[in-house]
Amino acid sequence: MDIGIAIQNNFPADREVRARKIAKSLHQDGDDVRIFARNDRSDAARGQIADSFPPTRERLSYATVHRFSWGVRTALGSVITAPIPFNPFWILWLILQFRRTGIDVVVASDLRAGSCAVVAAKLAGVPVVVDLRENHTELVRVLPRSSLLDRIVKHPGLIALVERTVIAGADQLWVVTPERKRDLPSNATGRTHVVSNTPLLSEIESRTDGGAPVDVSPDRQTLVYVGLLNDFRGLDPVIESLELLVDSGLEVELIVAGEGPHRLSLEAKARLIGVSDRVQFIGWIDAEDVPAFLAAGDIGLVPHDVNSFTNTTVPNKLFDCMSVGIPVATSNMDPVARIVEDVGCGRVFRPDSSPPCVAATLRSMLTDDNLAEMGRRGRAAVLEEYKWQREAGRIRRALDSLV
Repeated sequence: MDIGIAIQNNFPADREVRARKIAKSLHQDGDDVRIFARNDRSDAARGQIADSFPPTRERLSYATVHRFSWGVRTALGSVITAPIPFNPFWILWLILQFRRTGIDVVVASDLRAGSCAVVAAKLAGVPVVVDLRENHTELVRVLPRSSLLDRIVKHPGLIALVERTVIAGADQLWVVTPERKRDLPSNATGRTHVVSNTPLLSEIESRTDGGAPVDVSPDRQTLVYVGLLNDFRGLDPVIESLELLVDSGLEVELIVAGEGPHRLSLEAKARLIGVSDRVQFIGWIDAEDVPAFLAAGDIGLVPHDVNSFTNTTVPNKLFDCMSVGIPVATSNMDPVARIVEDVGCGRVFRPDSSPPCVAATLRSMLTDDNLAEMGRRGRAAVLEEYKWQREAGRIRRALDSLV
């Protein structure tokens, strides 16, 4: 098939892990993959500020990227290419691209891309899949909305309306967990497939041979975290638990790889409670260094706050930790807790994520003679069950049933 993937972000970019895995697996199946993406010179999420605009068309080893570049060098470029729902310029550009390239099916990479892709696909006469990889309606409830514009465009009621519209227009829907599937309207059930966030093993295994991009103390057990640093990632109680762990006689440290608006607050908390010598903030690391970074730790952390958003999704970092064979300590998020306890690859903060409970869970793991076995069970589960090859098969069957 000729398959288009619509993304209202730049591509390639480190954050587009899922879209890259989908494109690679389809390419390996012999499909011709085209990615319709943004062309923004200054996108901090790409990990850098580019000196110039990327080419409007670029051939990668697994896909051809077509970038929306109308007016990018003009004062109106940011308006024309704004990644907003139902942007008429995006819709018109997508219609022209779909017809010119003759694609057989469109996969919209998330709700934001889906709002334009569904309209364009219908007008171009092409079936469309919307990959609901995040629960955006619940996500905006936990994200900060500091400005008036944020309070308007990120209003949960508005996002819910966009979601209902996109779901109604999609020929097929993909979600990352069974919990999210149950959360959708009843009229979406027959069109919905679960495609999880499991890792592409070839990428993971090729990146664990190099040294870790951090100095790990040989005299301390190490907790590792990678990802964004905002106020619902659950690192506050982890840092507070360090004081209790140290007081109990454990030699332990925490290494955090990532950036975000909450970093300064976390650093201040570590200084305030006297554990700053036990915490390293190393900033963003390259995606290819993440597996080696995680493998250098003794426990991988997935401590996100438990809420209506995190109870319907699975962070990539869970499977990243499992794939490199380190045990996982996680908050009681429904999908993550289900996997960790079913596999036996770690432990869940119970009954809650208060510092004493986090400390008790971590202490029980750090003093457990079977800690390494937990990691081995996680690794085995990824090799046997939680692997992208299985999800690729589900994608293949889903698309074959549609086209």
